[in-house]
Amino acid sequence: MNDDQTPDSDIPEPMPEPAIGGSPIVVPQGGLKVSWGLGFVGCLAALICVTAALFAPVLQSAGASMETQNCLSNLRRVSRALLLYSEANGDLLPSGQWVEQLVSIEPDRLIYACPHQRRIDPRSSGYALNTAVAGKKLASVQNPEKTPMVFDSKATAPNAIAAEGEVPRPGRHKNGRLNNVAYADGHVASVDAN
Repeated sequence: MNDDQTPDSDIPEPMPEPAIGGSPIVVPQGGLKVSWGLGFVGCLAALICVTAALFAPVLQSAGASMETQNCLSNLRRVSRALLLYSEANGDLLPSGQWVEQLVSIEPDRLIYACPHQRRIDPRSSGYALNTAVAGKKLASVQNPEKTPMVFDSKATAPNAIAAEGEVPRPGRHKNGRLNNVAYADGHVASVDAN
């Protein structure tokens, strides 16, 4: 190596451009090292906790609303299966093991249980077929738009058959205010639990 050549290690690194204030930005050779103080970490944790506490009721409400909508969807599908069953069986609605009679029409067994009740006890159903319509001809139902066919019931066993007044109080939905019902005309609704 002659005198006009220098090794790479002797070449100084270029200085960064000066900041707006006029003094150069100096970056240590190993890069920037950030050390978080305990106070900062504590404040960050507190901020996360407060944010979570603010959003918890919103998320819980959204979950309850989704559960109510899933229940209404289940009852809509059960109602449709009951109406199809009656068409195929001389206008008669099922009785006894009514879920077992509908599975050939609507095979998804999850729809025969209220999502809220299934969350509490996975083996239960929470829906009951109304004793006023079980085993009867659909055409004989007076005021089908007001007559419950399947509803949220205190009777939680699968294939339950119960009188329409046997509803859970407080209700299963909307913080205990509502129960869901499928009517004999095929529509579904949330009704006051009282």
